[in-house]
Amino acid sequence: MKRLVALLSPVAILFFSIASSFAQQQIAPTVGVGEYPEFGSSFGVSRDIMVVGAPTGRDDFAGYVSLFQRKLDGWGFVSRIDPVDTRQFGNLVAISRRWLIVASWSSNVPYNALDVFERDDLTWRFVQRLGLPVSARNINALVASDVGIAIQTLDFDPEGGVAASHVFGYVFGGSVWGGAQELLVPFPFPRLGYAMAMDGDRLVASDMSAVSSFVVIQGQWVHASTIFSPLPASSKFGTALALCGRHLAVSSTNYQDQSGMSDQVQLFSGTPLQWRNDGVAFYSGDFGRRFGRSIICDGDNLAVLSEVQHKVFLLSMDGSSGPQSFEVVDEESQGAFNGVALGGGDILVADSRRPPTHFSNSTGMVYSFNGVIDGIHKDGFE
Repeated sequence: MKRLVALLSPVAILFFSIASSFAQQQIAPTVGVGEYPEFGSSFGVSRDIMVVGAPTGRDDFAGYVSLFQRKLDGWGFVSRIDPVDTRQFGNLVAISRRWLIVASWSSNVPYNALDVFERDDLTWRFVQRLGLPVSARNINALVASDVGIAIQTLDFDPEGGVAASHVFGYVFGGSVWGGAQELLVPFPFPRLGYAMAMDGDRLVASDMSAVSSFVVIQGQWVHASTIFSPLPASSKFGTALALCGRHLAVSSTNYQDQSGMSDQVQLFSGTPLQWRNDGVAFYSGDFGRRFGRSIICDGDNLAVLSEVQHKVFLLSMDGSSGPQSFEVVDEESQGAFNGVALGGGDILVADSRRPPTHFSNSTGMVYSFNGVIDGIHKDGFE
């Protein structure tokens, strides 16, 4: 068993993770959609609905997205949405109770496109294509809620490096989504939006040196506060973020020296106007590299992905229970995890699988640990 360190109080507490055994369901792409669809390179969950993107799926590389519903016996395929005039449809996806947002490369619309679908029971109806700023040539990140949408866009220099990044927000006005608004902070943060998380009318965005909070006021995103990194200057603060209710989790990579590094996840509580540092929830220790590059929370539950170990660690942020660990078991898994999600009482992990040839666009898989969390939206299943 691996040792975890939690500082949920002024006193350091040592926790031991409990290796848990639950049914692991493999959720595969639908049949007949191309040999290398990159299924699972983007995905998201809202309660009992999951969306999975396959941006190079189909023979014409137009892409598609698949919708799955959580029922009593696990996740089952519901429907598929195909693009109309774009390529790499499903390059990024975000889902809330009401909305499904799909980003794609478009052949008829300059650069990227953002399409909004509204849920009607188990069907999704296209309602709007969001206007993008001229600078939004490369959408790198996407988050959404029932109230807002945020994207990070990147500008590249002639050598292909990142010259600058921008965060643009949208707010639902009651009948339609408003136009793009650039979110600004009173500090020179050239990589704002490196990681983002949204919950209702609140948004957090990191720059690897600080985490800035925004709230919706009178239909506009407004900067509320900034948490500056408490780690050494060589560290990356905010490589991943999770936001739910009064909880904010910030994952960081703390470069110690040339011989190695340590990763950790810190917890904060409060409001966007004032966050309190509650200490370290997870510390990588001997977990190896790439610990906590993807985190998610729902209610009081926090899930942290450990890519090297092929494991997900689950912790109750209110301190009611110690962490549990869940291992993805599949000999075809590459361990190049694309994220972790919580929904339907389950932990879900998306991963790529080994391609049968030298092509890099491998078929993916979503793995679900079913029924591990009684408190996460398990009511109402058919």
